[in-house]
Amino acid sequence: MSYCSHVFFLYSNWPTFPQVFIKGEFIGGSDIVLNMHQTGELKEKLKDIMSKQ
Repeated sequence: MSYCSHVFFLYSNWPTFPQVFIKGEFIGGSDIVLNMHQTGELKEKLKDIMSKQ
């Protein structure tokens, strides 16, 4: 395990990559993010970030 992989695992307790964080909050891996996209939840999480740009 690389140093970065180890640090991410210690922070999130999630063993696989990718590990998605939004505003410092651990969201999950690709399956969870895909599900959030399909249900519209990801758009809601990103709404305030996108409006600031």
